[in-house]
Amino acid sequence: MTTTAELKNVESELHNREAAKEAAARETHGGVMLCKRVADLPGKDIHGAEHWWLQTTRRSVGMGPATGNVPGHGESMPESFDTKLVDHSKIPSSKV
Repeated sequence: MTTTAELKNVESELHNREAAKEAAARETHGGVMLCKRVADLPGKDIHGAEHWWLQTTRRSVGMGPATGNVPGHGESMPESFDTKLVDHSKIPSSKV
């Protein structure tokens, strides 16, 4: 039977390992992480479009339409639309 103390030790070890991996990534990339996810667009299974953005300890931003919407959530904007940096802090990602 596992005790509470043993579970806390395991939890602490997992936390330490994750913190070490994040620190190594920051050191390797100067504190900037490149993130990506599959774009939620029509035909995504056919063309495999991905949306990429940058994340630091303070911000998570990527290119998006000037309206401020995060791209790749079901809509596809023509290339001639104005763009700007858009907050991506609430987007699930997989780090590259």
